[in-house]
Amino acid sequence: MKNRFRSFICIILVMAFCFSVFPFSASASEDFVIENGVLKSYKGSATSVIIPSAVYSIADNAFSGNTKVKSVNLNNVSVIGNEAFKGCTSLDSVSGYDNVTACGAYAFFATPFLINYDKTDLVMGTVLVNSKAKGSYTIPSNVEAVAPYALSGNTAVTSVTIPDGVTSIGEGAFYNCSGLKSVSVSSQVSYIGPFAFEGTSYLKSNTNEFLVLGNGILVKYSGASATPKVPDTVKQIAAGAFYNNTKLTSVTLPANLSGIGMRAFAGCTALKDITLPNNLLLLDKEAFSGCTALESVKIPVATKILGESVFFGCTKLKTAHILSDAEISRGMFANCTALKSVMISSETESIGELAFYNCSSLAEISIPDTVKKIDDTAFKGVSKLSVYCKLNAFAANELKDRGFAVNQIGDANMDTKLNIKDATHIQKATAGLLTLDFSSQLRADVDFNGTVNVKDATWIQKKLAGIV
Repeated sequence: MKNRFRSFICIILVMAFCFSVFPFSASASEDFVIENGVLKSYKGSATSVIIPSAVYSIADNAFSGNTKVKSVNLNNVSVIGNEAFKGCTSLDSVSGYDNVTACGAYAFFATPFLINYDKTDLVMGTVLVNSKAKGSYTIPSNVEAVAPYALSGNTAVTSVTIPDGVTSIGEGAFYNCSGLKSVSVSSQVSYIGPFAFEGTSYLKSNTNEFLVLGNGILVKYSGASATPKVPDTVKQIAAGAFYNNTKLTSVTLPANLSGIGMRAFAGCTALKDITLPNNLLLLDKEAFSGCTALESVKIPVATKILGESVFFGCTKLKTAHILSDAEISRGMFANCTALKSVMISSETESIGELAFYNCSSLAEISIPDTVKKIDDTAFKGVSKLSVYCKLNAFAANELKDRGFAVNQIGDANMDTKLNIKDATHIQKATAGLLTLDFSSQLRADVDFNGTVNVKDATWIQKKLAGIV
């Protein structure tokens, strides 16, 4: 018995010695929370971690604050999220990053790996993650993207050349590089993130009315005009380009504009008129938030991405016509307290959370039958609302259950009835004998295609005849 006990003790001591000398390497699947190839979080206690081969992306904050992990093999991961390893105060070794194509902000902030990195540039795959450059600096030739805040706070760099091959400059890439006086940007750069050059001598000394960099990206408007015309060469308006310009009353945008960046016009409190071009693909987060003089907006068919809170706090906005089939995003019209009428003339499928939050004046909205999801909070703070839709549509039952009035679409003459007079009303409008105001159009566009015409009149006639 004593011999067996001694043998057991010896085994325990040997195991303890091995674990103290040779760090445990995580391989148990239960240590990793993975969804569709994205590593959402790490729950293990190993000091050495190998990312599973099925993972292509590490989510934001997945390892953030983990003080135990000392080494990580990314194992060909291609995307690293914001603050993914931030505050991993024991992490001094990272390998397997040759396939990285995107890296978020502060991914390795406050790690020994980044602090003690002894080369000028930390390039992971094709991404410049960090640089300690001084003086005149050229981005390495193998770089395709500059990560967010890669050089932020670097006061030693005085000029930067961004060569061909680089296509993306991340948020705050050169933020507060106070000594940066000269910038040369390749025409191949197609994205410049928010605050990329904020706090630099280069931006502060800019004398151009329109500072356009890369492939037609308007980074900053510094003109004095209250009604500027953006040059036709501009393809994108970068984040914050007109931010807090309180003199701006209207702006003419180029026909080929494809994107309006985050907070591009936020805080433009005198902006009363804006016509969004037909080719616009992107309206990013808070693009027009706080534009307290804006009275109406029409979102074109081409727009495929609507960021959160695009028109948040536009307190004089009265009408909105949505032709885009993108989701009506979170908080899109939140706190638009004067908003009265909304037309959704598209194949929109969902209305997101808080989309019309606190739109206390909202009285009427048309909703197509393509909408199959309306968040429980979408109309929070809206008390009296008339919904115009087809009575067999999802929106009809959903919003009726929430206490709103539901009406059959087609009441063109606004007499609260659907009859032959409505078809006649539309026919007269089509012939130019009368003009339909916004509320009449909202009710009359029965096919939700954005145009009131004879097809709408024909549908009403068929409806009355019981054919549809």
